[in-house]
Amino acid sequence: MSGFIFPYRAKVLHKKEINHNVIRFQIEKPYGYTFTPGQAIDLSIDQKGYELAVAPFTITNTNDHSFLELYIKISPHKDSLSYGLASLKSGAVLQITEPWDTYKYKGRGVFIAAGTGIMPFVTMLKSLVRSGAVLKDHRLIYANKRKKDILFKSELNRIFGKNYIDILSSSKARNMISGRIDFLFLKEHIKNLNQHFYICGPKKFEGDVRQYLIQLGAKKSQIQTGYNF
Repeated sequence: MSGFIFPYRAKVLHKKEINHNVIRFQIEKPYGYTFTPGQAIDLSIDQKGYELAVAPFTITNTNDHSFLELYIKISPHKDSLSYGLASLKSGAVLQITEPWDTYKYKGRGVFIAAGTGIMPFVTMLKSLVRSGAVLKDHRLIYANKRKKDILFKSELNRIFGKNYIDILSSSKARNMISGRIDFLFLKEHIKNLNQHFYICGPKKFEGDVRQYLIQLGAKKSQIQTGYNF
């Protein structure tokens, strides 16, 4: 297969629909393969036609498992990589890279995610909880279109308790805020700017939230994003 060069091939072991547009994949973990919480991989399908179809996905389980777990949002566009992934059966072969760093936990702060942007934080949070960390002095602001789009709801409730805010842009639901994460929303809900901020979502979302926080007085050095700005 020509195109992007991958050092590893891995078979699909299992896949499960999590909601209307997210599938959980469990794939082979290559021999000697190790990763740390929050890392991601680049992935493609080892089939003709996907030579240049490459996308990054966060590994959502921990290194002590014998497989790699990925939660992938499926695009409705038939020519997309994720649409192709959704059609694969167990035994299909993928190509993957070495894991690479996305976010690093630097201390107490606020996690701000949109949609599947929650993924890099899930593994990090699970690892911290397993190590004995208590995270209820941290906060999570999680934006989605609809209630059915929310991932890991029960786990996030357990981790953050009352410091977990759901905000929905396209629907209303009990105990959830309707609207978007904008300057006024952050001004109302974030009073302490001397802490770390972890932001993950679409590029425009990350850029906008980062800029709002800077305008409010947060230091650039305390803001982590997946994209470079």
